[in-house]
Amino acid sequence: MPSCTTALILQEPVRLRLIGPLELLGAQPDNPPGIPKGRAVLLFALLAAHRNRVVSMDTIIDTLWPDHAPPTAPQTVASLVSRLRRVVGTCLERAGSGYRLNTTDWQVDVDEAARLTRAAERHLHAGEPTFADAAARRALDLLTAGKAVEEFQPAGWSEDLNRMLERLLRRAREVAWQAAEHLHDYQQAAHLATAAAHDDPYDEPAWRALMTAQYRLGSAGAALYTFDRLRHTLRTELGTDPDPLTTALHGVILQGRPVPTTAHTRPAPPADITRHHRAGLGAGPYRLPNPMCFSRSLNSVPALRVGFGTWGRNTWQTMVRPMGVSNQRRIC
Repeated sequence: MPSCTTALILQEPVRLRLIGPLELLGAQPDNPPGIPKGRAVLLFALLAAHRNRVVSMDTIIDTLWPDHAPPTAPQTVASLVSRLRRVVGTCLERAGSGYRLNTTDWQVDVDEAARLTRAAERHLHAGEPTFADAAARRALDLLTAGKAVEEFQPAGWSEDLNRMLERLLRRAREVAWQAAEHLHDYQQAAHLATAAAHDDPYDEPAWRALMTAQYRLGSAGAALYTFDRLRHTLRTELGTDPDPLTTALHGVILQGRPVPTTAHTRPAPPADITRHHRAGLGAGPYRLPNPMCFSRSLNSVPALRVGFGTWGRNTWQTMVRPMGVSNQRRIC
């Protein structure tokens, strides 16, 4: 998708926040340009939720006037688009029978979270749990900031975005608890697995991760109780029993045998994702400039400081330099 030009009032780099309250920031984060109010902001939210995809005029009209659209609805939509273009410029494009918000060159929090999750999976797959942990933590910071465009919830037009964020949150938590296991941070692994099991009570990998963390923390009783809770839930609500992997883990804990560290068996998705909705990561090609990449020599400092660009400020996370890693590392 070709680049577009933002209005002078916005200026680049443009940052779009879809997780939590809708927010559009330009070169001066402390002085955002502001999105026009009324139906204009609802139209912008609709287009942002479907960024880089065409939203038909029928969908726009049904969203803006859910009960009864006036005969002049198409003309009103055109007027709203003109108001929005004063802020976003040519990035709001006419496409066929509808409109598209081109965010190819923008920094979008959803896309940053997806990119960080993929980076965490790649690092874990490469046997680098410290770097996987750093990327996964930052992804979780973004993904747990709130619901998608939360001031418009509940909204049928944002359901696809909500489902994509749920899947992405599940992946980020999984790679985070696996990295925590490799780093022997079993409290963190238990915390992440508990959150995942709370969101999806049928998520057996999360329950297994919780059982494993509890067992390694020295509480076999808590791990066995967790298994009983899962079994009761599955039998009561689904009429089934835990799967063979969960049952086998239960047997290992009963016998007091060591539990092996969880292997990262899911292949990391390719870094260059250019097709819509590939691997459930949502819309649009992820070709944005990555502000979260940071590369430096690990031999020059006693600890590795990994920098992630965020909304108008820099967030730094300090990690103890791992043993046996090469001189250069890039987290992105």
